[in-house]
Amino acid sequence: AERKKEEEINLLNEAKRRLVVLEGDLKTAQNRAEDGEEKVAKLKERLETLNEKTVELEDADDCASEREKETEEKMKFLEEQIKELEKKAEDEERQIGTLKRTREIIETEK
Repeated sequence: AERKKEEEINLLNEAKRRLVVLEGDLKTAQNRAEDGEEKVAKLKERLETLNEKTVELEDADDCASEREKETEEKMKFLEEQIKELEKKAEDEERQIGTLKRTREIIETEK
């Protein structure tokens, strides 16, 4: 009976030690869970910020693409105008040459 009582006391003491260890493990796990939740919240906030910045950058890219397209159209228009003006200049130079020759002919006939 005495031996059985000692075994039961030993089992009880062992159970108490296990309980203390498990309570410590539980506290550690709870702390880790809280830390994890805080990290998740921070990461969600960071992700939201990054998503907003991504949207802003996409909008800026769209605007830049539109400006680039407009600039290309303006350049094409200006290049066409330059070609037209160069052609006009060549035509006028030919007319000047013709007028000079005509003047020379008229002056030599006098």
